Amino acid sequence: MAQERWSSRLGFILATVGSAIGIGNFWRFPYLVGVNGGGAFLVPYILALLLCGLPVLMLELAGGRHFRGGVLGAFRAVRPWAGWLGAFIALWALVLLSYYLVVVGWAFGYMVHSMVGSLPSFADFTRGYNSLFFFLAMGAVTVGIVVLGVRRGIERANRVMMPILFLVVLGLAVYGFTLPGWRAGVSFYLSPHPQALANPLVWASAFGQVFFSVGVGMGVMVTYGSYLESGEPIASSSLWVVVADTLSAFLAGLMIFPVVFSFGGEPSAGPGLAFDTLPRLFRQFPGVTGEALAVPFYLLLTIAGLSSAVSLLETALVGVQEGAGVSRGRGIALLSPALFLLGLASALSYSGVSLRLGGAPVLDILDNLTGLLVLPLGVLGTAVVLGWLVPFRLMEAEVQKGFVGWSGTWLVRLAVPATILAVLGATAVQRLGG
Repeated sequence: MAQERWSSRLGFILATVGSAIGIGNFWRFPYLVGVNGGGAFLVPYILALLLCGLPVLMLELAGGRHFRGGVLGAFRAVRPWAGWLGAFIALWALVLLSYYLVVVGWAFGYMVHSMVGSLPSFADFTRGYNSLFFFLAMGAVTVGIVVLGVRRGIERANRVMMPILFLVVLGLAVYGFTLPGWRAGVSFYLSPHPQALANPLVWASAFGQVFFSVGVGMGVMVTYGSYLESGEPIASSSLWVVVADTLSAFLAGLMIFPVVFSFGGEPSAGPGLAFDTLPRLFRQFPGVTGEALAVPFYLLLTIAGLSSAVSLLETALVGVQEGAGVSRGRGIALLSPALFLLGLASALSYSGVSLRLGGAPVLDILDNLTGLLVLPLGVLGTAVVLGWLVPFRLMEAEVQKGFVGWSGTWLVRLAVPATILAVLGATAVQRLGG
């Protein structure tokens, strides 16, 4: 049972926003908009937010608060067998965290290199043991924040990190409009291509990105909901989280694409954008301008990554506490070595060792497995347990009495399972066709 509580509604919103905003906001969302119809992509994305992202977020927070437990404890309170699903989700949060911290380490490592006037290529950066060293550093910071607890650690850290994050992304977005290629960048980013809306894979991409971006299906929001006071409004708080998350992702495109188009980068670089394309472009800036821009950019990625990493570790920690009946301190003592051992394989897969399984880096295998299968099934399982197995009136009242709670609960019951099956089907067709 969770014992701590958020100190205020603001503290809860900032912590939840911090969990939702991750590194993917700053390279994946802009890239998807650019290659999936430009401004037209925002249509399925906003629909996905309203039909799935926001309702699932509300129900996860409501479930955590009502049952006063993390994903394992809340699911077990609904049905004993559902506790096994909750345990798996909590366990996978640790697996996800183990390779996610490697990527956070890359962001921090590039920030350090930028501060000393060096912007290496990604191949040079990962040739030695930078991935391992910076993974260990970011893992230690994440553990240190969680050790301090909900109020003194997670909430206090996000009260500092989130304002900095938004100031940096807003400042870099404004600076982007001073560059010579800003018109071409914004045109690529936001020019609507309505014909893309006829492509089912564009819709699948939009719904998939919503699940990633809002952070549902991973047990995090159930865990954070368990720390929420009974009188706090869930519906309006959830809306604030969704708006802040979407705003940060939208501003990221206004920040990145003017740079890409001003210095001859490839706008469809995708995952390589942050750690391959942009360092090369920053090196083309005159004098020390490139390093001066790179430092806040990679600080932004580091903060976004750390805030999400903290929420994943907290989710896994509460799962261990509920499953093994141990104290918070003992849970951290059990999880920390497991986290570093799990992350070792992912870190070494992007190092001089070049650890592979079946020819692919371990990090890539885990990331694909999470995105293509585990996360969608986690959302589906959450919709079944909290949407169908909990009495309808109970969850409706917990979210918000009236139309909002009623419609949100029905959307989780009907729209979310249908969407998940459609996304999985579209992904399977794409994979088989490719």
